[in-house]
Amino acid sequence: MAASPESDPVAILEDYAARVTSSTFDPSSTDGPGDNWLGVGVRAAGEQLILPLTGVSEIQGMPPTTRLPGTQPWLLGLAHVRGRMVSVVDLGELLQAAGRTGSPGKQVVLLRGESAPMALRVDQVVGLQRIRDAELERDASGAPEWLAPYLSGVRRDATGTWGVLDVGALQESPRFLQVLR
Repeated sequence: MAASPESDPVAILEDYAARVTSSTFDPSSTDGPGDNWLGVGVRAAGEQLILPLTGVSEIQGMPPTTRLPGTQPWLLGLAHVRGRMVSVVDLGELLQAAGRTGSPGKQVVLLRGESAPMALRVDQVVGLQRIRDAELERDASGAPEWLAPYLSGVRRDATGTWGVLDVGALQESPRFLQVLR
């Protein structure tokens, strides 16, 4: 007697793989006018932010870190992640969100980058977001003054305003470059 597709574990996994593959978003495709792309929605420093998925390599729980003496409090230390030493940065603390509160994050977003691997600790990872370039406002003037220099745009939807974090601008900022106390 042959196993039915509903009870055959291999058939179930093949069906699951086919469904996942068929619904995978191709970032090179377009949907009408303007390009689409994916971002990872996070909360940090009381703000909703989007990190472009092309710059994210992984999301994981907070790894054990080794504190580096004489560094700013936003540099939480170094962590060993998948055979690499990664600097772990508290995004909310780095953004210097005076008066903003957030619960200490237990998740980190590992960023792509061969020269200086970095992970950002965030308060919460919200999930993937599909963004159309046409939805973005390139002027981040509505964002808080302390956050605007690090944004490449904002997106407004039913859940509020989302700032698109420009990690390059963040890494080139005088605050980030002044890692020693």
